[in-house]
Amino acid sequence: MSWLSIDFSNPNISETNASIQKLSKETKKNFESIIENFRLGKPETFQTSGTNGESKTYTFSQKQIEASVKQTTDYFQLRPGMSITSPLGLEFVAGKMNVYRCLYGNLKLNYLPPNQFKDRLNSIPFSNLITLVPNQFYALLKVDPALKNIEQILLGGGPVQKNLTIKQEVTTSIFHGFGMTEALTHFAMRELYPKTTSEYKTIGQFRIGIKDGQLEVTHPVILPEGLITDEIVEPTEDGFFWKGRANNMIKSGGIKFFPELIEQKLSRLFAEAYVIIGLPHPKFGEAITLFIEGPEKSIPKMAEFLSSYEVPKDIIYLNSFPRTTSGKIQRNKLLEKYAKHYENLD
Repeated sequence: MSWLSIDFSNPNISETNASIQKLSKETKKNFESIIENFRLGKPETFQTSGTNGESKTYTFSQKQIEASVKQTTDYFQLRPGMSITSPLGLEFVAGKMNVYRCLYGNLKLNYLPPNQFKDRLNSIPFSNLITLVPNQFYALLKVDPALKNIEQILLGGGPVQKNLTIKQEVTTSIFHGFGMTEALTHFAMRELYPKTTSEYKTIGQFRIGIKDGQLEVTHPVILPEGLITDEIVEPTEDGFFWKGRANNMIKSGGIKFFPELIEQKLSRLFAEAYVIIGLPHPKFGEAITLFIEGPEKSIPKMAEFLSSYEVPKDIIYLNSFPRTTSGKIQRNKLLEKYAKHYENLD
């Protein structure tokens, strides 16, 4: 199918319903459920992707959802009649919230199922904002390096390559959101283009703190009691620098390592998907291990990019990674499968 345009700024509900009827049975059902909950003021249930374990569900009131919408529409200066483009599934928070942003903000939604995005890269409609996961963004850059017809891009759902190559003539503003289902998507942003920074700054009424070494997030409506996250950060005056997740942290030879930081340092070396995981090791406790998706091949010396302690103990090549339905690599499944990788060392 081609991009579907749904004008939620149009008071004629019959036209909106006619557009939705063109979707697949499951997607249509999801759209209709969101719209019904919005119109009746019912709570909405959001499901996590299950990247680091079992999927969980969280329920938020329409008052909380509306507060989240306001944080985003204010930040990106979206006004009634403007458009959001969303090639994201409706089973998770990012895709659902794009529909809610259009409903509450009287915006136009350009929608396409995520599995069809790569086939429609040349036909993306004009967008005041498009929300993408990193892999979608990389694919878009290859096909449309000028990013024409797009005013703003919001990336989320995973880390972004440290050194992105953006052509100077690009006029699109690019941001990376930091958030999670429990916070109703992003609560902080960092700029990627035209200005580039590694510092995330909170948006709207979100506030952060550090509790027991981990990031705590509060919001008077969305998170009035606060949320202790699994994120390890370095606080700044206006925000924070992200170091990694506590449950991903590797303790090797008495030293703590954050795999996400090592992955960022290696980003210029690999075009294929890769991930750093700490596997049990009889001598070091855990060993930094590099998993690469694809056939085995020679790679540049990683020591040029990493400290001697960060260089992986071993490299494991796999035909494909275990992933969630949203495309995130399931580190926990790799850890379970290869937990005995170093067991029989001399």
